[in-house]
Amino acid sequence: MIRKSILRTSIALGILLASAAPAFSQGMKVGTVDMEKIFNEYYKTKKARARLKEVEDQAKAELEERMDAYKTILEELKKMEQEATNEALSEDVKKQKIKTYQEKATEAKSLEREITEFRQTRQRQIQEQILRMRRGLIKEIIGKISEKVKVDKYDLVFDRTGPSSAGYPLVVYSREGLDFTDEIVQLVNKDAATGSAEIAE
Repeated sequence: MIRKSILRTSIALGILLASAAPAFSQGMKVGTVDMEKIFNEYYKTKKARARLKEVEDQAKAELEERMDAYKTILEELKKMEQEATNEALSEDVKKQKIKTYQEKATEAKSLEREITEFRQTRQRQIQEQILRMRRGLIKEIIGKISEKVKVDKYDLVFDRTGPSSAGYPLVVYSREGLDFTDEIVQLVNKDAATGSAEIAE
């Protein structure tokens, strides 16, 4: 499988380079950016991560609240079980305590299912929120890159951090002068001082 992926990637790169060769010879303008650096240094990324931390902390608090209630019920069940097996009690009292115990046990099972569903649902919601935020931020970053590409008339821009399907970087080497990552970092953070950051949730 890995060998096939490498072969496919090599073929794709070969086709790309072969098709681009005439253009390079005619002076194609190429640039590179470090998307990972831009993404991490984007002020909205930092705000999004802070917001996600709040959501995760809230979910954790809600889960702990349910877990505490579940532990309390388990402790009550343990006491009720001891009381229901007390030989000094009459049969009628024992039956009533057993009935109460069974009702409490049903309550515990219901809460256990609720906890499991809550954990799964919140994890899914948080993951979906992370993906939405990431897509939105990347779209904004690419928009800023596109602005520079149009102004400076770039023909191709490569992401230096982007791995190929085989796991190695698509750009093995690029001359230092080709990279304009820092310019994009400044561009995306131009409005950071105003504090306006609408982040998709």
